[in-house]
Amino acid sequence: PQELPLPMAEEGSYSADGTHLAYVPEFQWEPFWKDYKGGQHTQVWLARLSDSSVVRIPDQNANESDPMWVGDTVYFLSDRDGPITLFAYDTGTGQVRRVIDNTGFDITSASAGPGGIVYSQFGQLHVYDYASGHSRAVPVTVTGDLPQLRPRFINVAKLIDDAAISPSGVRALFEANGDILSVPTRHGSFVNLTHSPGVMDRDPAWSPDGRWVAYFSDRAGEYDLYIRAQNGTGTPRRIVLGQKDAFYYGLTWSPDSRKLVFGDQKLNLWYVDLAAPDPRPVKVASNDYATLQHFHPAWSPDSRWIVYTRVMPNYLHAIFIYSLANGSTHQVTDASSDCRDPVFDANGKYLYFTSSTDTALTSGLWEMSGMERPVTRHVYAATLEPATVSPLAPRAGFESAKSSFGKTRGKRPAAVRVAIDFDGLQQRAVALPIPAANYVGLAAGSSGVLYLQKEPLVILQSDPGPYGVPVAVARFDLAKRKMQPVVAGVTDFQLAADGKHMLYRRGKQWFIAAAKPKASRENKLIKFSFAAAG
Repeated sequence: PQELPLPMAEEGSYSADGTHLAYVPEFQWEPFWKDYKGGQHTQVWLARLSDSSVVRIPDQNANESDPMWVGDTVYFLSDRDGPITLFAYDTGTGQVRRVIDNTGFDITSASAGPGGIVYSQFGQLHVYDYASGHSRAVPVTVTGDLPQLRPRFINVAKLIDDAAISPSGVRALFEANGDILSVPTRHGSFVNLTHSPGVMDRDPAWSPDGRWVAYFSDRAGEYDLYIRAQNGTGTPRRIVLGQKDAFYYGLTWSPDSRKLVFGDQKLNLWYVDLAAPDPRPVKVASNDYATLQHFHPAWSPDSRWIVYTRVMPNYLHAIFIYSLANGSTHQVTDASSDCRDPVFDANGKYLYFTSSTDTALTSGLWEMSGMERPVTRHVYAATLEPATVSPLAPRAGFESAKSSFGKTRGKRPAAVRVAIDFDGLQQRAVALPIPAANYVGLAAGSSGVLYLQKEPLVILQSDPGPYGVPVAVARFDLAKRKMQPVVAGVTDFQLAADGKHMLYRRGKQWFIAAAKPKASRENKLIKFSFAAAG
C-alpha cells in the first residue's frame, strides 16, 4: 500500500484511470442528523493525485457522502434539496444534477457497479440504471432455519415479567414469555392458565374472593381485558376495552371482586364494573404531566371509592378520591408538598399516604433548575370523617369493658361502609410516629396495620441490580404505634388480599411468607425450572 498525498479522507472512489480521487475529507459522527449545518457537515472533493490539487463539488452548505466515480461523472448522495437522494456531477462541465427525485425517506447508502448504482432506502434495496435513468426495487428473500420461531418448550423461570399473589398466599401467578402461570407454594401442580403461543398475556391479578384471574391479552389483535377461572377451566370472559394501539398496566381488583382499576400509556385511569350488563371501561382521571404507572390507585374497603395520585403543573403529586356512586372527584391534598402512595385502612376510617417537602428540587427532570439530592418522606394518616378520633389521640388508660352477655361468637363482623367528609380532610392528617425515609410504597394490611417499602436514601450507581433497587419492608402497628422490620433486600413486594401473606423477590428467587416481623418460614416458589410453549 502507498500513502496518498492527501492530509485526510473518510471515504472515496477512484476515477477509471486512477489519476483522480473523489473523496469525503471529514467524518460526521451523526450522519442521520436532519438538515445539519454545523462544522461537521461533509463535502465531496475531487483530488488530482499528481499534484494534490483539489476541486470541491458545489455543495450549497449541504451534507454530501458516498462519492462514486463512473466515467466522467461523479455520483454522490446529498440533502441539498431536502431528503437525501442521488446526485451527479459532470467533471467536464462542472454541473450538478439530481438523478433521483425523492420525496420520501432518505437514501442511506449507495454503491456503484457495472450498469448501475445499488442504494438502500427505508430497508429496501434499489438499483438505479445508468442507461434508462430509472430505478427498480430489488426483492431480497432470505431463507433460514429460524429455530427461535418454531413452537417449542422453553424454561421460563428466567423470563418472569410480572407476578401476583393469591388471596391467602397458597399460590402465585407469574407472567412469563406471554403466558400466565399459576404456581403452588406447597401442594398442587404448575398450571399454565393461558397456553397462548404467539399471544401476549400480561399483568395477572387474582380476585380477593379467590375465584378469578384477570389479565390483559392481545389475542384478538388489540389489548383487551380477560377474566377466567382461577384453575384454568372454562372459556375466559373477554371485556372489550375499545382503544386502538393501546397498552394497559396495573390491574387492581376491588375488595368485592366485582371491579378492576387500571391505567394506560396515554396517561388515563379507568375502571370496569364486571357486574354491569355490558361492562365498559369508565374513565376515572387523566394526566398531562406524568409518566407511566404514576396513578398508584387503591380501593376503599367497601369498593365504592378509588384513591389515586396525579402530577400537578408544579410537578408535585396530589391525592384525589373518585366516587363510583356519582362519578365525582375530590382533591384531597393541595400539592404544596409531594403526596404519594395513598391507601385506605381496612377499617375504612383512615387514609394513609406519604408526603415529602424536600423533593421539589428534583422535580425539574430535564431543565437546569433540577438538582439531584436525597428525598425523604413522612407517613401520614387522615381521618375520613371529623367525628373519627385521631389515630394518635391520647390514650385514656382505663380497663377495657368485658362482659359475658351478648356474645357475638360465630357472627360475621359488620361490613365496612366508607363515608368521607372532604371538608378539611387534609387538615385532619397527622404524621405517624415513623422515621422519615425514602418510602416508595404503602400497603394496608388488617385494620390498623400498614406495610412500608423503603429504598436507600442515596442510591448508588451500583445499587440497581438486574431486578431493580432493593427495598426493605417494614410493618407499622397503629394500636402499638410501633414499626418492625419484615424483610429486606427485595425487589418486588405484594401483600395478599387477606393482609396476612406476602409475595416478594430476592435476587432470582420468589418467596411467599407470613407478613409479620422477621418471618422465619418462607415458601420458595421457584425451586426448579418449569416450561411453557414458545
